[in-house]
Amino acid sequence: MNSQFQPETITHKFSNQTDYWDEGVEVNYQFKVENVNIEFSWHWLADKLVPNYICIQID
Repeated sequence: MNSQFQPETITHKFSNQTDYWDEGVEVNYQFKVENVNIEFSWHWLADKLVPNYICIQID
């Protein structure tokens, strides 16, 4: 992931969003595709979101 990878990059690609939060430090989106849970995380740095990680979990 690079700094250009933003929530807008992924939110329109997944239709089954299961969770979201923005606590002012971390922004997190979670999606489910069949039996796969996908989590995307960013953190705020000044006024920009910086990618943290992608987690893929298979049920």
